[in-house]
Amino acid sequence: MQYDLLLLNVTRYNTNGGWFQEYLGGHIIASFISQFHFSAKVFSCHVSECTSIITKEITQHGVEIIGFYIGADNAALSGHVMKWVKENFPDIKILSGGPECYALGEKFIAESLCDYIVYGEGENSVLDILRYELDGIGSRENIRGIKYISESGKFTVNLPAELIHDLDSIPFPDRNNSLSLDFRTGEAIGILTGRGCPFHCGFCFEGSASKTVRLRSVANVIAEIELVRKYNRSLKCVNIYDDTFTLSPSRVRDFCMYMKDTGLLWTCEAHVSVLYHNPEMIRIMAESGLIAVQIGIESGNKRVLEAYNKNITPEMIIEVVRMCKSAGVYRVEGNYILGGAFESEQTLTDSINHAKTLITNGRGIMEINTVFFAPYFGTPVTKNPEHYGMKINSFRNEHTAITMREAVTESENLTLNEIVRAKEFFEREITEHYIKEALLTTRDELIHGTCRDIPVHVSNTHWLRAWRSYPHISDFMEHLSPDEQKISPAKYPVRTLSAYAIEDDKVSGYGVNLSGEEARAILFANGRRTVQDLSDENGIAPAVFESLNNKCLVYFSDF
Repeated sequence: MQYDLLLLNVTRYNTNGGWFQEYLGGHIIASFISQFHFSAKVFSCHVSECTSIITKEITQHGVEIIGFYIGADNAALSGHVMKWVKENFPDIKILSGGPECYALGEKFIAESLCDYIVYGEGENSVLDILRYELDGIGSRENIRGIKYISESGKFTVNLPAELIHDLDSIPFPDRNNSLSLDFRTGEAIGILTGRGCPFHCGFCFEGSASKTVRLRSVANVIAEIELVRKYNRSLKCVNIYDDTFTLSPSRVRDFCMYMKDTGLLWTCEAHVSVLYHNPEMIRIMAESGLIAVQIGIESGNKRVLEAYNKNITPEMIIEVVRMCKSAGVYRVEGNYILGGAFESEQTLTDSINHAKTLITNGRGIMEINTVFFAPYFGTPVTKNPEHYGMKINSFRNEHTAITMREAVTESENLTLNEIVRAKEFFEREITEHYIKEALLTTRDELIHGTCRDIPVHVSNTHWLRAWRSYPHISDFMEHLSPDEQKISPAKYPVRTLSAYAIEDDKVSGYGVNLSGEEARAILFANGRRTVQDLSDENGIAPAVFESLNNKCLVYFSDF
């Protein structure tokens, strides 16, 4: 089968999530151009695969144009692949598109030998390139949203592409356009329901590049999910990749009504301020199947949050986590940015203390990560770092392998190396706090946090690691079936605490300290007598065993 355009997303790292594998941006462009007699195939791959894939698609399927997705972490890599294509298949036209393309210019074209840099929304720009290159229609000068080298050798930047305001007019991603046989056939799929962001956070590319927020209608989003459900009977979860899905509470409520009826689970990103001012919406979201939400934390220091134009406070973040836990959300995730605006020992201390408070209030569900500040192109902080008490180390930034994992800034108060060490200290501190709070975990928190009640994989990694650090909790986690957690007179209580000391009628071990009836009960909870037996023979009330069960120290066996 012959087709016109191959859209590739290439990486050298195998740690990318589902958003990378699905490459929805490429699929949306492929569906869009199919309305105009053009065809495309879409694929995400490791760099080790790309040359064989490209060779096959050119020689066997007549591909004439190849487009590459360009993000902050794969721009150089993709440039190398583009150069290889040009050297081996000089007649192939090459496009580059994606968020990093705003920053790319003449140097990138010279080094990669690509023909076009597509910046901004790519649908109409790619369509016009295909018309020009394949059908001979139009001129490069009139193709909006592109950068290129003109016939006279001049680097040229055309006017930006016009935005597509009616997102419902764009066809859905089509699995027939994928070179991957498993596209949208698994238990979870990703979906984009809008474009643009109104918040304009100082460090965020999306907020700085967005001009207008546009949202698909709920009916249109539902139609896409229903299309997938027709051929994918194993679908269980929908991951919403929008930065601002929760922007409209009424739209979210309409979506929740549909999701609740389907029984599907879902995840999303959400802005703290929207959740904080709409607490009822959190409950509705959770009741409709929301299992995980990512929120923007960034810092526990009020001045830093104000500098980033977040329009939230540290206290609001804490309250939102409390509300999410109360509503029954299974996972809340957020990042702290280190080495950013006005970073100092005090701001780091505030963030560490804030993180510990979130861990305490979100026991079992709060997942905290730390990242280094990344100077994305065009953001207010990147344009004027000195206004934020920062300096970007140009050498380190130029030689970064993975953004946000490597420090590239220093502040007025901290050197770059001090920021690196601060991240190590931050992570040690919160790891210790996870372990401290893990000991206080109740049975219900453990069952909820291990996500035993939902049929899809959701991992609270930090909590699982902390729970596993205690032998008795690790043992308890092997006995979380409903039968083993249900107390009855005929069942045999079995302790999970095995390495313990007894002194003055008190039981202690691995942070556990018991006295009185609980200490006495734990000694008898060896699976040899039933709850009724121990009540009759030793006067231990069933409520004592239930209390031990709530502390993850006893489970109940039928035999």
